[in-house]
Amino acid sequence: MKEWLAGVVAIVVFGVIIELISKDTPLWRFIRGIYGFFVLFMIVRPLPQFFNDLKRYDFLNNEIVVNGELLLTTKKMQIERALQTMGYEDCIVVCLDGEIYINSGQEIEEEDKKTIIKQFGGNINFLF
Repeated sequence: MKEWLAGVVAIVVFGVIIELISKDTPLWRFIRGIYGFFVLFMIVRPLPQFFNDLKRYDFLNNEIVVNGELLLTTKKMQIERALQTMGYEDCIVVCLDGEIYINSGQEIEEEDKKTIIKQFGGNINFLF
């Protein structure tokens, strides 16, 4: 955010200097048009990243579509919390290539494994 604001301020200062130097020249309208384009570009530059980070609504299927990486990170935190409530305090949960790996440092009971898989999906691998 600071870089974006610094860029906008820099382009405005640059524009003021150019205006002071070339205001009475015949190319002033051309220079002003190019300057306006650069100001507009600098202002809207961060918008694509902003919209990529947000949830978006899929109007065809009437559902909210979430970034896959964000979903895996959320699932990872939920699994860590669930394992802690089951008594597995020092578990490491890692997301790689759409799969979730759990290293507990101790043997997880089969019933607890089934509960985790049932609650969070089948792409979970338990390591020991």
